Amino acid sequence: MGAFGRVAKWVLIVGGAVIVVLIIVAVLVVLEAVEESEQSAAQVDPAKFRALRGGESKAEVRAALGEPEDRSPKAVEGFGSLRCWYYGLLADKTYEVCFQGERLAFAVRL
Repeated sequence: MGAFGRVAKWVLIVGGAVIVVLIIVAVLVVLEAVEESEQSAAQVDPAKFRALRGGESKAEVRAALGEPEDRSPKAVEGFGSLRCWYYGLLADKTYEVCFQGERLAFAVRL
């Protein structure tokens, strides 16, 4: 085996090791995201969620449910453009709370 063969062999070994490390890091990141999502869903008291009523302010919803895991815009027929908060996106229980302007439009468990 010539010098080129030995270099190619080491490039493949190092490249394979890098790929294995990247896969491990990706798995750890996903597991951490799932754990954070489970915590986000667990912070929601089901009784407080059921007690939410349309027209409540963002501050009132935040006081009842805590900080959301994620926020994103959403277009819903009949409601138009909404801003939705999510609790437990990767959890078994996902809660969606959507606002029209500064007021609660609806809240659902997905």
